[in-house]
Amino acid sequence: IEWAKGYGVREVGQSEPVTTETLFQCASISKPVAAIGAMRLVEMGKLSLDEDVNERLTSWKVPPVKFQDGSGRSGQWQPRITLRQLVSHTAGLTVHGFPGYTSDQTIPSLIDILDGKLPANTPAIRVDTLPGLQYRYSGGGYCVLLQLLEDVMGKPFPVLLRELVLEPFGMSHSTYEQPLPEAYAVHAASAHRSAAKVI
Repeated sequence: IEWAKGYGVREVGQSEPVTTETLFQCASISKPVAAIGAMRLVEMGKLSLDEDVNERLTSWKVPPVKFQDGSGRSGQWQPRITLRQLVSHTAGLTVHGFPGYTSDQTIPSLIDILDGKLPANTPAIRVDTLPGLQYRYSGGGYCVLLQLLEDVMGKPFPVLLRELVLEPFGMSHSTYEQPLPEAYAVHAASAHRSAAKVI
């Protein structure tokens, strides 16, 4: 690092300044960092880029897709999704992004999010187009990636990413933990809406 400096305040109407130690929620910037973690596991031989992820998922599986054709026949087919498709947003999965949860709301489990069950505030993450056919941004696909990494390595995702990416890069002030532990929260900037309303 050549230089670092903070500007402004951590919360509108307060005087606590932003410093080089202030934490900000990084939202979707976390996706390529998670992809680096997955690629480390590929490099270590723990995962394959082109294996069907359902072969390695144990806590949850990508469900079959039900269909009905023009003649009224119905059935289902089991999509084959790969790690390569998950990290490149080409797995045909739904749920573009997530609105998040306020600090007083119950945070759903990852399985609840994958299946769109309360207290999740988004629909189920499902395949609705042929995997590998097109690019379509999918935060939902990264939820599947998260579950895959946890199932394969038997560790919580925040621990895995700390070991695989954050610590090797010296990112000691970064974490994937949610909700944010108090040791980190005291250094975090507040989130704001565009009208400078604190969330």
